[in-house]
Amino acid sequence: MDLQYFSICTKAFSKNSLPYTVQSLQRAGWSDCVLWGGVPHVCPLYGNTRTWAEKAGWFQSAGITISAFYPEMAGYGLNPASADRNSKCRTKDYLLRAIDCCVAVGTRRILLYPGAALEDEDRDQALRRSEEFYQPVFEKMAAAGITPVLMCAGYNAGKEGFPIFQNSAIKFAVSSDEIMGNAGAVKGLERSVGKENLALLILFDGPGGHLVAGDGIWDVKKLAEDWRMHFEGASMMVQFDDRRYVTDARRALQIMTKRILAW
Repeated sequence: MDLQYFSICTKAFSKNSLPYTVQSLQRAGWSDCVLWGGVPHVCPLYGNTRTWAEKAGWFQSAGITISAFYPEMAGYGLNPASADRNSKCRTKDYLLRAIDCCVAVGTRRILLYPGAALEDEDRDQALRRSEEFYQPVFEKMAAAGITPVLMCAGYNAGKEGFPIFQNSAIKFAVSSDEIMGNAGAVKGLERSVGKENLALLILFDGPGGHLVAGDGIWDVKKLAEDWRMHFEGASMMVQFDDRRYVTDARRALQIMTKRILAW
């Protein structure tokens, strides 16, 4: 399968420098990426629009398009669904900087984490807190011309579990583990939201982590083929950030790329 149907997430290279990451993607033949927003790459917590744009220039010089920005949230203790006032304030400040960062790196899509309830909290209440939190943030994104892409738990969450998605301007993402084993899920998504309203599939193998395609037991090839049949464009983001790949992400990327091209 041609790489034009995919974007590659740079999070797997979180232990490498940005120039090394860009060079690795270029050598493997990738021309589209989702830029992970964390240290030591392009992090909203540090720098400014000038330094963020300069770092994005590495991709531009290599002929790689940044199709979306993916600010790290889970790893930095940020939670849109938190009941703690201080946590919500920190999260809001971070996301406002992420908007500026997204614009600076030259993309108009941003991947967001809906947040999570603590184990002893009511999950429906946490979901409502997340929705209340995001409403003004979405408005600021709309003003900046940015499309928010929320990652959901469950392939039907976009219509039933998160009412804010009724606004067709807001897209969402689903991942391999939310679809595997659910016959007809991809076709059901197309009927539910339409081709134009679904952002992307986060594609990885499993179970047991975000594995390189072919390292797990899931039939991710079939999943990718089904997705391509029902949705258009580069609507699949490949992710492989399991700890086993940290020491040599370049080699893991090369192996995975060869497998995808052989599909």
